[in-house]
Amino acid sequence: MAAINSFDGFLNRIGGNFWTRHVIWDEVNTAVVAFGGNQASMARCGQCLSIPSMPGGVTAYIATCVQLLEGCSNPNNLYLVFKLVDFGSINIGTNVYTSGGTMPTITELGASNTMAGPILMQVTTALNSTPGNIAVTYTNQAGTGGNSTAGISQSLPTSGTIHSSGFVQMINNDWGAQTITAASNSGGTTPSGIVHFYGCIPIALMTPAPVQQFSRKENLVTAGFNAIRMAANDAIGVYGMYSQQPRAVIGEIYFVGDS
Repeated sequence: MAAINSFDGFLNRIGGNFWTRHVIWDEVNTAVVAFGGNQASMARCGQCLSIPSMPGGVTAYIATCVQLLEGCSNPNNLYLVFKLVDFGSINIGTNVYTSGGTMPTITELGASNTMAGPILMQVTTALNSTPGNIAVTYTNQAGTGGNSTAGISQSLPTSGTIHSSGFVQMINNDWGAQTITAASNSGGTTPSGIVHFYGCIPIALMTPAPVQQFSRKENLVTAGFNAIRMAANDAIGVYGMYSQQPRAVIGEIYFVGDS
């Protein structure tokens, strides 16, 4: 059977019971800390979903709908849902970078290209009070390697808590990365903690809800036919913009199984 390439294809797969849903649930008990420099203030607000192995008759998972219900003191936050590509991590205490993977290659307009996207930094082990500055070397959206952010001030957050996140500021004219080849930390006083890097492929942008209305829903089929196929072990992350206070989020992501 051919892969889904139309709205009718989605309906046929749903009618054939080739759909599933995954629950999102997470709570941040401690306020996160904004990254320095020009980083957007973000925080992970849902666990990173891991796509399971493909059942019989399914070649990929396609997200079709995202629903979020949040509880926090400011319900007007913007939420972003990403497919996360593991770019590796750095232990700033030992200044050792552990390499990760690269963006997938896809065919668009008849041409095969490696995808590119922003680099997200996320604190996975809490940082100390003087963690220093981060720098990465990456391959940009055009496939040019060796681009370094060493000349750009990108301070890590003071006493950054787990879930604290921010984007890497790239050099002029670069808007995305295909992979990271190196990372280092400088400055600070006896820095400690771990920062993880992810390449981001946007799935959904959840606009702010009116005050006192805490729920959001994004229909990814009717909003625009942009089927992002996900394979086994792919990770999906949910992040809140400009949202540093403690919060709890519960929701669901619906998928249709590609044929």
